[in-house]
Order: sequence, then structure tokens, then C-alpha cells
Amino acid sequence: MNNAEIKHSPAPWKIAELTEQHPSPRIFSGSRLVAHVSNSDYPNEANANLIAAAPDMLEALQNLENDDGKTMPPSAWKLVQNAITKATNGV
Repeated sequence: MNNAEIKHSPAPWKIAELTEQHPSPRIFSGSRLVAHVSNSDYPNEANANLIAAAPDMLEALQNLENDDGKTMPPSAWKLVQNAITKATNGV
């Protein structure tokens, strides 16, 4: 994937240190705020870790996609394809 195709904020995404002023996790791409995690029903830190890892996971899946489904089981290939589609098209 080249930079012209990227529609999300570029990686890496980092979780900012929690402070008294910002007690909920915030995820940044460089100096740009990507997400502010605040949901009392779920562990904020776990959600923030998952969000921050999203660009890396997408890149890993896209690398698997280069396999063309030849060496991985069809069910795994379908999961890879579905996850990439969801991440890039919001479907």
C-alpha cells in the first residue's frame, strides 16, 4: 500500500500519557488526535491499545493478502479479506 492509497491518519499511532487534565486514553498520529477513548462500560486502556494497533494490524493483513490465498486456509483468507474491506471501506 503506498501513501497515495492511505485514507487514515498515518502510523504509528501512540497512546498519550494519562494526566490529571486528560485521564482517559488519547491516541495520536504524530501531533494529530486520532481518537479519545472514554467509555465507562469497557476498559479504556484495552480499547485504546486496540485502536492504537489498528494501522499495524491493517498492514499485517495487507501483507498476508499478498499470499493470494494460496497457502492459507480458505476460512482464514476470507477473514483477512473481510477485515481489510472493513478497515478500508467501513463496511
